[in-house]
Amino acid sequence: MGVHHVAYTWADLSGLLDPYRRLREMSIQPVVKLRHGPTLSMYYEDPDGNRSEFQIDLLKADDANAFMKGPAFAANPIGESFDPDELLAKFQAGEDVLELLFRSDQPAVPLPA
Repeated sequence: MGVHHVAYTWADLSGLLDPYRRLREMSIQPVVKLRHGPTLSMYYEDPDGNRSEFQIDLLKADDANAFMKGPAFAANPIGESFDPDELLAKFQAGEDVLELLFRSDQPAVPLPA
């Protein structure tokens, strides 16, 4: 039996996208990419099926708790998929990426400091 799930949280979007870019260059892709609502997450699996989640927090703790008690989370507790290549390209070009971070059923807000 292996490890089912370990999560690593980066301080900001740059921190999350740097390992994505480096792993992509080695042909390692996340198996799942999700806008959970409170977090933006990419899940990787090793050859034994051990899963690691790389994530950033999108909401402050009180806002995350409120979101998870709301109707959008009740209707869809998993979240929505996203394209990390699109996010990386826009981030590297200096474009506003807030619309790529948040679910379609939640408003984009400034990231926590």
